[in-house]
Amino acid sequence: MTNRALLPFLIVLLAWCGVAAGLMMGNSQLELHLRINSALPQWADPIFRYGTHIADGYLTAVVALALLWRNWRSMLLVATASLLSSFMVQTLKRNVFEAHRPGYYIDRMPGLRVPDGVELMHHFSFPSGHSTAAFALCLSLALLINQRGWAIALAVFAVLLAGSRVWLSQHFTEDVVAGALLGVFCAWLMHVLLFGTWRNVAWLNKSPFRKRTNPF
Repeated sequence: MTNRALLPFLIVLLAWCGVAAGLMMGNSQLELHLRINSALPQWADPIFRYGTHIADGYLTAVVALALLWRNWRSMLLVATASLLSSFMVQTLKRNVFEAHRPGYYIDRMPGLRVPDGVELMHHFSFPSGHSTAAFALCLSLALLINQRGWAIALAVFAVLLAGSRVWLSQHFTEDVVAGALLGVFCAWLMHVLLFGTWRNVAWLNKSPFRKRTNPF
């Protein structure tokens, strides 16, 4: 199913991934993290410290419930993309990769600045769950709104949410890139199913909050 939002969203995503890939190729994991950390302005720490919680999952739940006023199809896109991405990221990080977070290597990164009030986690780093959730939600919304401007804005917003995990030294760059790609895949897959394969399923177009009009 053709959607005007998909391409501009992907362009922003791929541009960001390209920059990240270039940085990762030119630096080791710890070197890159330390260089990024040293370049970050301290005045913005509170913004990212609190802003990162937007991707905790609570906003996704609120958005999904709100979309029930539209129809089941829209609600299920956000909900299933989130649940599928969450299941995949937890399976990968706990059973496949088991990578350590920046906090685990803090003694090997002298001068690392940790924003006030941030408690560093140490394990289950790859891929980033927050990044996965952010991109799954933002792409789902972009596909529902189906406008190029909104797609670009939501993609940039997802990049900032993913970047907050590196800013707070909760993840490495590769963690958030992998999480972003996973979240985009899950949102795209559920959109194909709900708006393509299952487009003729009538009840998906209904809302539990709308009363049926009596035809007689």
